[in-house]
Amino acid sequence: MSTEKSPEPADPISAPTTPVSHTPQTPPDLPPKNAPPLPPRDGKPNFKPIYNMKSLTATILAFRQSELYGSPGMNMYGDIFASTPVEMEPRLATAVSDSPEWASIIRDYSDEYIRTNRVHEIEQLVLKGIPASVRPLVYLKTMRVRSHIENVSYHSVVKRAKSAQWENACAVESSLPEDVAELLQVYEYCIKEINSAAQEPDVTTKKFVNGVLPFLVNLPGLGKPEVLALVFKFGALVNRASKDEFYYKCSRAVEDADGDVLLHISKQGVDISEFYKGILLDLFSSGIEQEVLLCILDLVVFEGIDFLVRLIAALFSEHSAKILKAKDDELSNYIFSDKFLLSASHDTICKATDTEISLIKYENEFQLMSANAISGNDNELSNLKDANEDLMLRISDIRKKIENLKKTQTEILSQSEEYTQRLLAAQKEKKDLSDLAQELQAKYAHLTMKENLNNTIQANKEISSENADLEAQIEEISKKVEGKKQKLEKISNA
Repeated sequence: MSTEKSPEPADPISAPTTPVSHTPQTPPDLPPKNAPPLPPRDGKPNFKPIYNMKSLTATILAFRQSELYGSPGMNMYGDIFASTPVEMEPRLATAVSDSPEWASIIRDYSDEYIRTNRVHEIEQLVLKGIPASVRPLVYLKTMRVRSHIENVSYHSVVKRAKSAQWENACAVESSLPEDVAELLQVYEYCIKEINSAAQEPDVTTKKFVNGVLPFLVNLPGLGKPEVLALVFKFGALVNRASKDEFYYKCSRAVEDADGDVLLHISKQGVDISEFYKGILLDLFSSGIEQEVLLCILDLVVFEGIDFLVRLIAALFSEHSAKILKAKDDELSNYIFSDKFLLSASHDTICKATDTEISLIKYENEFQLMSANAISGNDNELSNLKDANEDLMLRISDIRKKIENLKKTQTEILSQSEEYTQRLLAAQKEKKDLSDLAQELQAKYAHLTMKENLNNTIQANKEISSENADLEAQIEEISKKVEGKKQKLEKISNA
């Protein structure tokens, strides 16, 4: 647009203005004709993204996890409470002898297996089983645990955590093993120390950590400080995950795996989002075989929480025939029964690794839904929904604790009544025994006096007998003396 200017007047206020021309000006040619040519790119590497929408799901998940583990948010707690570097090389000597393949993966600090699209090979190695001696090193390397709290500081934190527990009257479940309970106390204490609001970790994170901890404690060769560093990683992993997005991806994965299954479930009015929540909350504390859970945990370490999306899709595909036959409450009871979840096996995990899901597509759909004002998923509503779910879970936990306390109280009262009856019986028995003892003592005293009297009489008889013998001897001697006197008198008279 061009503007014509009149000669500048002496008084700008009273000066007349000329009309502005609205005749459009022809834009210049783009690019300019006289622009220099672009430099040649011969011999220079072209940028090639590691994954796209058509990439294998395992590659996408593994790359994302590798980037996530190195992000500042995943290392906040570890950086604050850690000061001692993790020593990997001295332990690798055993790993090389036990499994050269895993030793090379542990030494692959640039994650070359991801960049060369060999993640599926890692999955196959995990399915074969990670050697027990190597698994701790795999976890430390994959989750990028560089340092941990020193032992002296750890014991100091344990004391402070226990002290804070008593002050806040916040007890850890007594059913947990001692090591697990201690680490859970320390973890919650550290979270409160860092958070400005001194709030506890959300219930989903706490329950997930609670389920994972027994597996981490049993990893050979790891001290409690190193286990705590891994706990921080798992806690941050779950805490950073969008729960609503996770539930949506689960439903979409089930739909793509077998659309008839999800359609049938929806027609029967079953809300399976509660099942997805249960997976996050109780999967690792369920009754599934320990070896199966450990394999799932290995894959979560490599591929993150979204591996559970593939697992859920495979699980529903396995049960598709039974699901399509069931209706109404029968279907709901079947899906939420222990039998459904506990049926997960090593074959289910194998099917999960073969399950390809349109992960990026699901995430784009969810973001569009969240950004749409009509859907009502604004930030305030989402925050209130998350807070409501967290409170509902806390209420559920408190109710369970109340029920356990009621059962304990009932047991204590019944035991108290039993002990009271035993005490009364024991007191009566004691009184009877005391009376019997007194009676026996009286009899003993009487018997003792009678025996003493008999002994005295017997002694007197013996003495009397001896006296009679002595008197007879004296009389005999007297007779002999008298006879000798008479003989002596006769001799004297003669």
